[in-house]
Amino acid sequence: MDKMFLNMGRGLSLVIKLIAALYLLYIARTRDRKSALIWGLAWLSAALSILFDIAGVNYLNSLFEALFASLLFCGVLMIINEEAFYFFTPGFYYVASVPFIITLYLIGIMHFGERSEWMMTIGVPYGLSGFYILLSGVLILPFSRVYRKKATFLAISLILYGAHEMDYPILRPVSWFAPIGFLLGAIFTFMVSYSVIQFVRTERFQEFPRRRKYEKSEGEIETGVLIIGEEKYREIRETLQNT
Repeated sequence: MDKMFLNMGRGLSLVIKLIAALYLLYIARTRDRKSALIWGLAWLSAALSILFDIAGVNYLNSLFEALFASLLFCGVLMIINEEAFYFFTPGFYYVASVPFIITLYLIGIMHFGERSEWMMTIGVPYGLSGFYILLSGVLILPFSRVYRKKATFLAISLILYGAHEMDYPILRPVSWFAPIGFLLGAIFTFMVSYSVIQFVRTERFQEFPRRRKYEKSEGEIETGVLIIGEEKYREIRETLQNT
């Protein structure tokens, strides 16, 4: 593959990921959503992975790609918790760290004598990270009940992106497939970045702090003795009947 074409693609991918990261961090800052903060850090890690890929530092390239997959998965779990789709115990969040930890482990093996450097530092970590990206998409599919097409598009984009990354260890050494794989990677990168921005731009996602405050105030009664009139009593009774 022509190196100039490859570097142009890397540069475009880097710009897309940085834009996505900055926008997500902006949403996290202005809308008080931890999930947006985690996703913003995920896309920042993805951008760093591209930078180290350009620099030819393979183990840092795979390390930050693994961190991207971990943070992306953790962000999905955070949204599930925020929206109360399922119940997760706090310990479940540690599952998100598996790609990052396994990558550290594989890099350690390589430094202690494993000779298959490319497969250990790039191939296997990319395949494992791809699985977690795909799994993130599967977990987002139920969000379509409330986020409609925005969640469906994001889920499909993540599943395709993850599946393509999982085939990387197998198809990357195949010379004739390299241009096709590169083109698919650029398309899926744009799809995921665009769909996640569209997802966090939805009114439901951005109004979460206000909705949480409203739901909390509607369902709570202050402790202690409170003398109220008949009209206020009816309001409280109706609120309790609706909860």
